Amino acid sequence: MPELLANYKGKSLTRLLIYIFITFLILGLSVGYVVGKIGERKAAQEALSQKTPTEQAFYEGTITFIEPRLHLEDEISYVLVDKNGNDIILLKAEDQKLEIAEGHYGTVYGEEDKTVKNEDYLMVDKVVIKNGSN
Repeated sequence: MPELLANYKGKSLTRLLIYIFITFLILGLSVGYVVGKIGERKAAQEALSQKTPTEQAFYEGTITFIEPRLHLEDEISYVLVDKNGNDIILLKAEDQKLEIAEGHYGTVYGEEDKTVKNEDYLMVDKVVIKNGSN
């Protein structure tokens, strides 16, 4: 390798280094452009695949147990009832928060959805139990 560079001195060495620099500059910019386009495409696919956030709904009332056989296919066994005993909305949760809050007056937060029978229900994320003296 040193024998190849031995012939280049002065202006010809400078010219060779400039050609090498330009070649690698063009190569680097090309690779950067391609990698950037691939990254943009992946980001766009991820953005499309993510769920759009829905606004969280909340209701206030007493959490009451209902017969699970009424909504067997949806696995719903709780309903929110107002002070007059009228049903407000069906309730469903992935954990035991409704079991713990059963019979208590409070506010439930979550996302609304429809049952198989096209009834509204709330997938509960959070329950805030209110004190009776409030």
